[in-house]
Amino acid sequence: MAIVMHSVNSSAVAQIGHDPRANTLYVVFAKSRRVWQYFDVDRSEFEALLSAESVGRRFAARIRQVRGGREIGSEADLARAVGGIVSAAEDAPARGLAAIDATLRARTRTGFGF
Repeated sequence: MAIVMHSVNSSAVAQIGHDPRANTLYVVFAKSRRVWQYFDVDRSEFEALLSAESVGRRFAARIRQVRGGREIGSEADLARAVGGIVSAAEDAPARGLAAIDATLRARTRTGFGF
């Protein structure tokens, strides 16, 4: 199963993705472009991170400081490890317009706008 990676508006974090089967969060850091995985992150925490006003601040406080993580390497290493990665834009037809609309509305309400 491919992991859907979502671009986020953050100076620290470039993209995040979630594997619901393993409750694992994948993070691509903005400056280094290195990928880390964090364990025991459920879907609700992932969604809260995705819609947070400050993704970097929430990640630092709720995930990096609390959950175990390990570096995977590059985005290519991530793709090999999980069987592929897909950007949220590429996944849009599979999720449907309603899901995209709901995501955009949530981001706009939280000040995440584009």
